[in-house]
Amino acid sequence: MRKTKIIIAISVIVLLLGGAIFSIIYFTKKDNNAKVVTTIFPIYDIAREIMGSSDDLLLLENNGSDMHSYQPTAGDITTISKCELFIYVGGESDNWVSGVIASANNINLKTLELINHVEKLEENHDNILNDEEHNHNEEVAYDEHIWLSLKNMINMTESIRDSLCLVYPEKQELFKVNAENYINKLEDLESKYSNELLNKEKTLIIADRFPFRYLVNDYNLNYYAVFSGCSAESEASTETIATLIDKINENNINYVLVLETSDKSIANRAITDTKCKEGVGVLVINSCQSVNVKDLDNIFYLEIMEQNLVNLKKAIA
Repeated sequence: MRKTKIIIAISVIVLLLGGAIFSIIYFTKKDNNAKVVTTIFPIYDIAREIMGSSDDLLLLENNGSDMHSYQPTAGDITTISKCELFIYVGGESDNWVSGVIASANNINLKTLELINHVEKLEENHDNILNDEEHNHNEEVAYDEHIWLSLKNMINMTESIRDSLCLVYPEKQELFKVNAENYINKLEDLESKYSNELLNKEKTLIIADRFPFRYLVNDYNLNYYAVFSGCSAESEASTETIATLIDKINENNINYVLVLETSDKSIANRAITDTKCKEGVGVLVINSCQSVNVKDLDNIFYLEIMEQNLVNLKKAIA
């Protein structure tokens, strides 16, 4: 009886270990063999919509961090080197890409740098309250947050569709239909944004970093923000908080905005100050950058932007 129990126990352990090893091999194989690799979530979402599934598709930056803090691991570099299409934004945060592509020994590797497929905007620090970090003599830099314009997303969808058709020539017709359907949805949402936001006089106050230059440019919105979109700063000085409070009071603000990753500390310091007008609330506006891999199946760019519109309407009401 005792021997039987021991044999059963050993069998269970072997089965568990075997299952764990199989899982590791399976998921590693799936990731390393992805045909299409993307850097950030909005690009991943476009590709998923066009392809009709997430099979053969991998999102690199899937640990909740944003593009400014991302550094590829050795595994990421291997995955890129083995894929057939690598899609990325471009710009300063993606400076690491050129070295990875140059070292990839893969004649089938195609790349798509999306910042070259939209109308780029220069970074603008005129409405940034904490601008000490910015060197006004530095060369021109372009804002990288191109996906926060629905108009850009339409152009990006067309470019990604064309690149995917090169990788999967047998699926061209399917991809064209799926891309057209997605573009129609983007156009419908862009129309809603235009109807609700275009040329509104109320000013937006962002008590956080500001990656929304393309969005405010599309609808001619006024704004002030604590930090620039690419800022590494997270602490605001007493002087910056005082300026933030002045802007809230001067513009009769009812809601200040923060990013999805914010701890709201800067916003709360301002709105709870005795010099700030009473009753100011805090709303989240999502930059679509910080996505965890466990959420991928349940999160979609269009839904995020729908909720952003709800909060933007409140902020300018």
